[in-house]
Amino acid sequence: MKGLLTKEFYMLITSSMVLFIPVFILLGLLTKNSFFLTYIGVLFAMMPISLMTFDETSHWESYVLGLPFDRRRIVSSKYLMTLILTAGAAAIMLLMSYVFNKMDAISYDEALPVVGSSLLLCIIFPALLYPLNFKLGTAKARMVMLAAVGLLTAAFVVLSSSNQTIGSLVGKLNAASPAVVCGIIAAVLAIIFAASWVLSLKLYSSREF
Repeated sequence: MKGLLTKEFYMLITSSMVLFIPVFILLGLLTKNSFFLTYIGVLFAMMPISLMTFDETSHWESYVLGLPFDRRRIVSSKYLMTLILTAGAAAIMLLMSYVFNKMDAISYDEALPVVGSSLLLCIIFPALLYPLNFKLGTAKARMVMLAAVGLLTAAFVVLSSSNQTIGSLVGKLNAASPAVVCGIIAAVLAIIFAASWVLSLKLYSSREF
């Protein structure tokens, strides 16, 4: 596992994505704009999927199967890398929020919801794409994901406008305390992430190269 994670970090450091991190931090502090917190979240959410694209382009997946790594470790290293990147994104965004507050630019009440939603993206985006990537490859998975997001968004809009149950549920969440809402979101995320990992293991184990 250590060797697989070392490879992930090496690819990340040598990629152009890392260069955007100090740029977004600097621009955010200079402009005092909380939207750069979102940019940081989006960037870190895209990193795990970009690393899989690099693997596919370099034919790493065919090579790594000849090394002493089973498929379970290969899949698990991707999920562990996602958690590490999410922790890194959280540290950067919380530090920026602290500096914003000290500069009297953005209060914690304004910054923390942005940080929370960005971290939500860092977890949910890779968790949804990983099973598709492990089964279909990154190119095909991206097309399937875009189509699925479009259909789910349309379905949610239609249901939310006509279904009183969904409206009632949203109303209850709005009325609940922030701690309860955060706990519910964290539990749902943990379930989705764990289910994604199990599904990826199953799909990748049966995939042929």
